[in-house]
Amino acid sequence: MVISSLPEINALIRRVPRGWIIRFEDLRLIISRKHQADVTCSLTTGIFLNIASNAAEEQKSAGCKNTLAWWQALKGGDEPNPKAPGGVEAHRKYLEAEGINVVTKLRSKKLAVADIDKYAIPISNLIQQAQREMRIESV
Repeated sequence: MVISSLPEINALIRRVPRGWIIRFEDLRLIISRKHQADVTCSLTTGIFLNIASNAAEEQKSAGCKNTLAWWQALKGGDEPNPKAPGGVEAHRKYLEAEGINVVTKLRSKKLAVADIDKYAIPISNLIQQAQREMRIESV
């Protein structure tokens, strides 16, 4: 098992192009592949994602430009993060501003990204980039 880090989470989310999202489980998969581990700790990854999200909102409210687009990372499957700054409604607002369709699930009444596969970034390129970085760092 590998423990993710705040800079690692930050760097991965920054690679996600506008109008795309990355799933929490894909973040974990990329990090584990980068470090040649079986799994990435979900608890620390969630904590670092939460820290990064809140820090980005603080920077934004202080007038900083080029803050982390934390809303591009979904916490679970196709759902916005309930622990995100401003909750799921704020998460929804940011996603919709990027053209990502968010709907309410009929049975659970939870928000979800419609057509998740349409918006989820293919992670193969991100895995290859992360593995290349790992080789560069070890030289």
